[in-house]
Amino acid sequence: MLQAITPERHEEIQVKSDQARAEWEDFQNSLEKTKSHLQQVLHLWKKYEEEFEAFSAWLRDMEARVKSETSQQVEIDSLEQQLKTLEGLQQDVKNHQKPLENLMDLTQEISKESPESRVTNQVTQLKTRFTALEKALQNAVVRVRDLMKTEESYKRAKRDLQSWLDIMERKLELSAEASGDRALLEGRLETLK
Repeated sequence: MLQAITPERHEEIQVKSDQARAEWEDFQNSLEKTKSHLQQVLHLWKKYEEEFEAFSAWLRDMEARVKSETSQQVEIDSLEQQLKTLEGLQQDVKNHQKPLENLMDLTQEISKESPESRVTNQVTQLKTRFTALEKALQNAVVRVRDLMKTEESYKRAKRDLQSWLDIMERKLELSAEASGDRALLEGRLETLK
């Protein structure tokens, strides 16, 4: 091709050829960067979808379990077991705080890349449900602990009353005897009062 062109234009064509090659290489580099960036964003989306689905499934299951535990009739005989169950659920919820935070961080990254996405709203709804779950468990634990305190107060009052009744019964037995002189009988009557 250079043979068909006059020698004066060889340099000009070489410069344009070099410029076209540089532009092509810049285009290829730009294309590679764009491809790499899109792969990173796609990876973020896949990770988000997996984590969102896993957390959503766990949250649905936990909401059902908490509803079941907190809506059933409280059995006085099994308060300690109920408290252990609720505390176990609380621990499970506490253990899922970090995955929720990771999901929120992932949401921020995706929102930077795709501001029009609805991931922020979705995760905000999950966070709201998670917070409500924490609160429901906290209230249930407080309720069971209060019942345990009330039960203990009741048992203590019952023991005190039984002790008082035992003392009164002995006094009554001692004072029930009707024999003796008038002063002794008046003293027994005064003790009974």
